[in-house]
Amino acid sequence: MAPQYLTKSREHLYAGQVRQLYAALPISLFAIAVNSIVVVAVLWSILPAAMLLGWLSTIMILTAWRVGIYVRFKRNVPDVGAMRPWARRFLAGSTLSGVLWGAGAYMLFPAGDLVYQLFVIFVIAGMAAGAVTTLSSMWTAAIAFLIPMMVPLIVRLIGLELSIALPMAGMTCFFLIMVSIAALRYRNAIADALAMREARDEAEALIEFQSHFDALTGLPNRGQLLERLEQDSARCTRNQSRGAILSIGLDRFKSISDSLGHSAGDAFLQEIAARLKRHIRLEDTVSRIAGDQFAVLITDLDRQSAAAAREARTVALNLQTLLAAPYETHGIALHVTASIGITLYPTRADDMAQLLQQAELALSRAKEQGRNSIEFYLPTMQDVMLSKLQLENDLRDALVRAELHLVFQPQVDIHGRTVGAEALLRWKHPVRGAISPAEFIPIAEETGLILDIGDWVLQRACEMLCKWQPSDHEQRARLSVNVSPKQFAQASFVEHIQALLQEYGVVPNRLELEITEGMLLGNVEETAEKMQALSSMGIKFAIDDFGTGYSSLRYLKQLPLDTLKIDQSFVRNVHRAKNSAEITRSIIAVAHHLGLDVIAEGVETLEEAQFLRDHECMIYQGYYYSIPIAEDDFLGRMQAEYTQKL
Repeated sequence: MAPQYLTKSREHLYAGQVRQLYAALPISLFAIAVNSIVVVAVLWSILPAAMLLGWLSTIMILTAWRVGIYVRFKRNVPDVGAMRPWARRFLAGSTLSGVLWGAGAYMLFPAGDLVYQLFVIFVIAGMAAGAVTTLSSMWTAAIAFLIPMMVPLIVRLIGLELSIALPMAGMTCFFLIMVSIAALRYRNAIADALAMREARDEAEALIEFQSHFDALTGLPNRGQLLERLEQDSARCTRNQSRGAILSIGLDRFKSISDSLGHSAGDAFLQEIAARLKRHIRLEDTVSRIAGDQFAVLITDLDRQSAAAAREARTVALNLQTLLAAPYETHGIALHVTASIGITLYPTRADDMAQLLQQAELALSRAKEQGRNSIEFYLPTMQDVMLSKLQLENDLRDALVRAELHLVFQPQVDIHGRTVGAEALLRWKHPVRGAISPAEFIPIAEETGLILDIGDWVLQRACEMLCKWQPSDHEQRARLSVNVSPKQFAQASFVEHIQALLQEYGVVPNRLELEITEGMLLGNVEETAEKMQALSSMGIKFAIDDFGTGYSSLRYLKQLPLDTLKIDQSFVRNVHRAKNSAEITRSIIAVAHHLGLDVIAEGVETLEEAQFLRDHECMIYQGYYYSIPIAEDDFLGRMQAEYTQKL
């Protein structure tokens, strides 16, 4: 079976050929009428009038019928798929016309008058040449006319009792063959021209479509959305009504796409688009802006801002419920949530792009608040975004200007001895002072700056370990370094770690890399391969903030892990919070079952520390034991403990 696009192209080509036939039909019918009248007039004196008039009348009746078909065709040009009946009608008319002219060539051929014989032959040859020019867009139509017209003439010539009868019949046969070949060549040339025009039209249509619609989902794109927004904003201004733009972002879509592949991600986006399109009203517009971001334009809301906002929020909640329903792909049920930013219009801002940007700013705020959130645009969001951009620019220069530095938070055992530390990144801004990692790390992740920053952190950590190695006591302590998913995903990550260890002469088992549970949800095989390679060198691994993600016990068994770190959200008030206590006990039990160390983060009170000791968590990190301290202070602490032991 031919591909759909090829079948469609053939149908369009066939339709073009039929249109060409009907376009040339008036000239053909005019030539038939004129030539038939001339033939009758010339032969009137030598042939019976009844024969001539009968033949002419039949020709004219057929011509009138074909004129009627032509008029019906031109009044209502059929669609591409309805061309075949009209082609059959045309073919029937051509065949009958050829039969009548063949009958005329046979019956009206003067037996004993060479001059009139040459006249009839000349007329038939002229009709054949005309058929090549008017019927060649469809070769079957040309042949259906030529053969019935010329074969009777050939037969008539063979029957003449003349010495040149057979050569004349042979030359006529040769002429028939040549005009048939010429008709075929003309057909091919016309078909090529039609195919080129069809390809050009399709290319222009595709360009036109892609300028207004998204190629993957078929939804209006950003430009088309802005056009409709401008139209509806003007209408709302006239009618004193309101509308809303909902900017929709899919939470964790990248994890789905990375795990299942881009083709599955594309199919997932198409299903999202189909759901949104089915759900919205005809007068509303759903658009795909970019990637996993969609927008919905809602019209005809209440003229009062508060009521319009409530209506828009109701629509947003319905869309969240709609998108939260599971998706089935590759035999896997996928679940996704949506964050939505909303802005109302019309406003004082006449720039439609600015209105859409407001909805996108609200979406960014919704994502910052957590998954499955809804936020309305507020003017202060613009200031926050500008501040974020400024912070991004400053962060790009922070490494060059030596504004970043590491501090170290000790990790202590049940006896209060320091058994390790976590390297924590800090930024001292020249104007704003100390900036929290919670503020600048997400920007670094988003912009890709985390790669350069992460490399710098690893290099500084190795420098620290190089200074830290002299004593036996310190040899047992580890330094933990957080690794970004983007950093770990680099193809050269393993080689880079190996090069750093060799450059600084670091004992590999002194370095512990902290990864997040989210990294285990991506390409598990690739992650496991890198971890195995690093583990074979002696590098240790810890899962940071364990219990906040979605990692499976199966992954924990397969991967070369050494430590689980209990997230501080579970440790905080663990002695009083029943749920946190249960989760903490479960994590400790899992770690012991798998033979892993377990570290509790964020220990700030004696009660929390006592609870953890009672449940056999043996290593702690938090303000109760020590705040993050500078490198010299940490090395001094280690030296003091070693001296005290002696």
